Amino acid sequence: MKTLTIFRVVCITFFVIILNACGGGSGSSSYPAPVTMSGSVSGLKSGSFVVELNNANPITFSSNGAYSHSILNTNTDSFDVAVVSQPVGQICTISSGDATGVVDSLTNVQITCAPQTFHIFVSVSGLVDFGGTQLELIDNNGDSLSFDQGTESAFSSAIDYNGSYSVSVKQQPSGQICTITNGTGTGVVTDVNISVICSTTVFTVSGSVTGLTGGQQFILLNNSDDPDVITANGNFTFTTPVALKGSYNIIVYPQPIGQTCTVSNGSGDSLGMNVSNVLVTCSVNTYTVSGTVSGLTSGQVTLMNNGADPLTVSINGLFTFAVSIAYDSSYVVTINQQPVGQTCVVTNGAGSGIISNVSNISVAC
Repeated sequence: MKTLTIFRVVCITFFVIILNACGGGSGSSSYPAPVTMSGSVSGLKSGSFVVELNNANPITFSSNGAYSHSILNTNTDSFDVAVVSQPVGQICTISSGDATGVVDSLTNVQITCAPQTFHIFVSVSGLVDFGGTQLELIDNNGDSLSFDQGTESAFSSAIDYNGSYSVSVKQQPSGQICTITNGTGTGVVTDVNISVICSTTVFTVSGSVTGLTGGQQFILLNNSDDPDVITANGNFTFTTPVALKGSYNIIVYPQPIGQTCTVSNGSGDSLGMNVSNVLVTCSVNTYTVSGTVSGLTSGQVTLMNNGADPLTVSINGLFTFAVSIAYDSSYVVTINQQPVGQTCVVTNGAGSGIISNVSNISVAC
């Protein structure tokens, strides 16, 4: 009888364990419940991003459109959908991503992606209000920013990820000259800070141009502003001087047709005297003439370009003439000496009005 009582206790205990394990007892299950999350993605330009439900169940999205995912959730009383990894250059946000109450699905979870943007912050120093015109800056989006004293502000328009910016002086203040530092940039991946120095003490920036061919012209810019049109060799001076302690940065834009002009001594900062040693040197653009030889079995073949510049080739492969040709000129490649026992033929061997390197000449033997 004692043995039977023990057996009954063991059986009852075992039954209770099985019942609880199968969810047949009172209380909720400890197993994750399946949840369906659906909605759509819009605005994604490239790359991918990751979304999580209740800090778990990561889902990777790499395209726009409708989606539906079945996932496991350990807490069916509260739902929170969040983007945990953003695509490069974009910010994705979620709407209708929260829910409470015991449910088995989340519908209409909308994910909208937009370009990541940055702002241009401006710091002005040395500006004195003389009761006349204010300092006015303008950016490449056409937004303007006015100052009547040294202060900080920001342009209202934003720059997209990897975008560019250009800030110039639209109007100088009364009695002073203001000079911008770091006024242009490209490949923007963070907020931009530029500085503007204003002063009643100013210095000129000047120099000389050599090598410009007749009839050509180009534009010099100082700090991406104050354009100076250059039509001949000789001296130049920018119209707008640079403020005391300001900076200068001279570039050629655009280049003259068929030439390349380079600037020496073209930048400096903390200016305390006139600048007069800027040198702009222009030269005619030249281009290489090259191609390939194939089928050569023995000996060598001698090529010429425009009846000169002989080039002897003894193996198959690439060749390049030693003398380059000038902008807008022509080339004619001929065979000056055939290889012994073979005949070589030139294809694509002539051209005119050249504005880039030539590389498609074929010599087949």
